Amino acid sequence: MDIKLMVGQNVKRTREHNDMSQTKLANILSVTRASVGNMENGRQNISLEILHKLSIAFNVPITCFFDGCENSSENHSQIS
Repeated sequence: MDIKLMVGQNVKRTREHNDMSQTKLANILSVTRASVGNMENGRQNISLEILHKLSIAFNVPITCFFDGCENSSENHSQIS
């Protein structure tokens, strides 16, 4: 599987698990909603800076977006 798609799918799963809209995540990341959609669908590269922001936003390690977040017991934190 393409690495961009794999990471994007893990971002989407984590976002949905936290009941967060693409718009809200876009605001947190300081990107457009379309950029979030493109990242989630593997059409846009995700920078290290964005991975770091995602990690903070969802309170998960960056590796979660490569390995999947199911094994992380700390991925239940939601941004208010």
